[in-house]
Amino acid sequence: MVRFFEKKKVIRNLKGLNTELNELKCANADKKILKKHRRKIRHAEIDLCYVFLFPKTEKYISLFPNIKEEDKKDPNAEIGWKKTEKQRLEFKKEVEKIYEEGKLPFKIEDVLVGKTIKINNAKAVINEEIDAPQAKVEEDDEFFE
Repeated sequence: MVRFFEKKKVIRNLKGLNTELNELKCANADKKILKKHRRKIRHAEIDLCYVFLFPKTEKYISLFPNIKEEDKKDPNAEIGWKKTEKQRLEFKKEVEKIYEEGKLPFKIEDVLVGKTIKINNAKAVINEEIDAPQAKVEEDDEFFE
């Protein structure tokens, strides 16, 4: 459920940034402002890719975590946040690498238009035999002689 809401939030943010960029282009804004705005769009696109590419076989790690006031005082909770933050950043770096290489399994424009995107994250590949091979045992049986 969190993934769904984060996807909607990131898509809404990305659409807003794209319209702002178009308005800035029409207003002939400075190159620095345009460059800064393109960087924001790039980060929003990476967030969108994060939501889509996060493996469905693992517990989803939120892009926008809510930290309660009670948990800020608990040292065990702080250890958990740091661990979760580390996992989030590691996966986000992987997504950023895929994004920069252009190896995304979907187009961001398709997502913004509203097309349904299906990604198979859990490709099960079995490299070993499930059942042990049966050894052929010849028994001396007088019935077939």
